[in-house]
Amino acid sequence: MRKVSGFRAPAAHNREVFERAVADVAEATRALLDGLEVRGAAARGQAGPPRAGAQRRG
Repeated sequence: MRKVSGFRAPAAHNREVFERAVADVAEATRALLDGLEVRGAAARGQAGPPRAGAQRRG
C-alpha cells in the first residue's frame, strides 16, 4: 500500500482504512493466483517457477 498511498505507514486516524485496503489487495492477489492456469507445466510434471513470497526449502 506504500506505493499507492505514498506513505510508509498510515497515521493513526487512517490505520483502519489502510489495513482494510491491504486485506482487499491480498484477497484479490490470492484470487488471481488461484485462478491462473499454467498450461503445459502439469502435463510435463513440472511445478514451474516459485511464486513471489513463497518460502524456499533448504
